[in-house]
Amino acid sequence: YALWFNPEALGETGTPLIKSPEKVAAELAAIFPDINRAKLTAHLKSGKPGYLRRQVLPEQANKVIGIGVSALGFIVSILIAAAFLANAETIGKGMHILFSRLVGDKADGFLQLSSATVTSVAVGVLGISLIQSFLGGIGMMVVGVPAAGLITLVLLIVCIAQLPPWLVMFPVIAYVFSVESGTTATIFAVWGVIVSFLDMVLKPILMGRGVDAPMLVILLGAIGGLVMAGFVGLFIGAVILAFGYKLFEAWLAMAEEAENTETQEEA
Repeated sequence: YALWFNPEALGETGTPLIKSPEKVAAELAAIFPDINRAKLTAHLKSGKPGYLRRQVLPEQANKVIGIGVSALGFIVSILIAAAFLANAETIGKGMHILFSRLVGDKADGFLQLSSATVTSVAVGVLGISLIQSFLGGIGMMVVGVPAAGLITLVLLIVCIAQLPPWLVMFPVIAYVFSVESGTTATIFAVWGVIVSFLDMVLKPILMGRGVDAPMLVILLGAIGGLVMAGFVGLFIGAVILAFGYKLFEAWLAMAEEAENTETQEEA
């Protein structure tokens, strides 16, 4: 294998990179430790074709391919979402027909459930994560924590992944105690604890609101979907588990109705 860079083959001019030249150079340098990162960055910025690496092992080639896969997947997701949004009315009618064939007169209920579940996840997971990371970032900037913006980004990722925010906040609190006065550090510690456990108060209030399924079902679906399919899985997992819950509930209701009918016939 050889690693070749040719912008003209992509039909673009300049530097047709999804990621910045600096970021691509950094990721390639992690794969090829002996590569000159500064020269590589300059080569990518120039947009001129040429060899980036003349000999590449198969396992290294797979890693190089992986650099662009996530970015490409993100772009494809945006294009698909844009196509759905542009044809929302037609797709909505098609989904209603599909649900009518699958669940009969309960189609409207299941469509409403899917819409409400997506909204619930957006508010209950993403919304709360943004609130927690924003409040945590404000606190860190006020006390002058170095790289507060980067730590805030890490906090946001941790919150979206449904991991406890104190994994990020408690080490920061320990650092503040080591460099600030006792009063300042104590106030920040109280603030950090509030931010860390704020989701326990907000999730029961926001998550599951307007959804005909328990909050725990939505939350478990979102977490499972995130583990299996990444960010998009947050929504897919929650919708699938909510559907499963309602179908199970309907099956139990049908069984109970059948028993009541048999009892009436015997009487």
